[in-house]
Amino acid sequence: MTFSTIYNGMDSAKVAVYIIIPLPYLIMTILFIKGLTLDGNTIGWSYLFTADWSKLYTLQIWRDAAAQVIFSSGVGINLIIHFSSHKNRNEPIFISSF
Repeated sequence: MTFSTIYNGMDSAKVAVYIIIPLPYLIMTILFIKGLTLDGNTIGWSYLFTADWSKLYTLQIWRDAAAQVIFSSGVGINLIIHFSSHKNRNEPIFISSF
């Protein structure tokens, strides 16, 4: 579809957009309905929404949570560095990052 758009020009991009944009939503809806019809789906839903509070006292859970916070904040810090490289010399970094 990408080759067809490049070959035929931007006029055919409208057709590609009308097909490509709704396609992930359609696929996710089909997979969700398929997941609801599988055997044992209630076991999976109960496992997802039932908390095991005894695991809060283990160190591994807190270590994994801290690693996730560090990984998530790394994405934001990289964006601030990237945006600050495009700022004016006299502009404060706080205004640029905001």
